[in-house]
Amino acid sequence: MPRVSKHLSLPKLKAKAWRLFSVYVRTRWADKDGYVKCVTCGVDKHWKELHAGHFFEKSTCNLPGYFSESGVHPQCPQCNLFKSGNKDQYALWLEKEYGHGIIQELDEERKKTVNEREFLESLIANLEENGGEA
Repeated sequence: MPRVSKHLSLPKLKAKAWRLFSVYVRTRWADKDGYVKCVTCGVDKHWKELHAGHFFEKSTCNLPGYFSESGVHPQCPQCNLFKSGNKDQYALWLEKEYGHGIIQELDEERKKTVNEREFLESLIANLEENGGEA
């Protein structure tokens, strides 16, 4: 696997990976016109107006949880920021979308440890090579 850049610091790699992953998350759920519903309140907005919201707070996640396709979804700024993720509604949506036990799976995923540089470089390369698909 080619290195994305051995000159980027880990924080810069993480920021680059997040920019790509955030777009991927928001566009993944969007319709052909670019509109997507907030998973917690259902407001329908263009993907550029929404956030990629984490079920578990970012500060509590190791990289696998921070960049989890099943733990990060489109949320409006109101739910993501002002309602601190609107966790009760998020939990209900997760269980409906992924089934019983998803929250326990996400809890385990966020605690996994990986080689950070390898993980980030692989994620960035994958997102860039596949047109934003993780």
